[in-house]
Amino acid sequence: MREKAEQLVQRYGQVFKDCFESGFRHWLERHRDELSIHRGRTRSCCVWDYVIDQLRTAFAADRRFRFIDTRDTTYIAYEQSFLIKVKKLDRCLRTSNVPTGTSEKFNHQLPLGFDGEWTHLYLGYIPDDLNMKVEQVHLTCPNGSRVAWSIPILGDLASQGALQFPAADHAMVPPRKRIRPKTVKRRSAAGDGS
Repeated sequence: MREKAEQLVQRYGQVFKDCFESGFRHWLERHRDELSIHRGRTRSCCVWDYVIDQLRTAFAADRRFRFIDTRDTTYIAYEQSFLIKVKKLDRCLRTSNVPTGTSEKFNHQLPLGFDGEWTHLYLGYIPDDLNMKVEQVHLTCPNGSRVAWSIPILGDLASQGALQFPAADHAMVPPRKRIRPKTVKRRSAAGDGS
């Protein structure tokens, strides 16, 4: 699948790069007066919305791309092969997800309930140190908490092609969720709740 992802980047990499840069620019222009009060989460959400809007516009007439809106996110389906999420990345090319069942399934390449076999990818950006522009854009393939491989689209590594990351020592198995049963407070004989 990495070869097909490289073809995707060769064909659409400039569009991806332009959409991220444009989305970031929209955030800066429209929220210039509030930059000092925006927290990182606010900035990420605003940039995400603008980038998704730019991608929808760019691929509106291209039938290879389909946007799937769910309750909590938007997936970009490409040719029944890739299920792509737009995310902010850290310097190790990993995302910072709230650990939900869906995000765990996505990161572990487990089915999400969509028809077909999908490879899950992140189309992610890394802002510069001042959070004023997009410094890097990557297409990454998650493998649990690791990155299996990455294809740089914008940044210092963009001309080097796909980056292969070391494989895990063991097969990735989704972590078991521990659920603590509810406990009922015992009431004392006096009935005062202590």
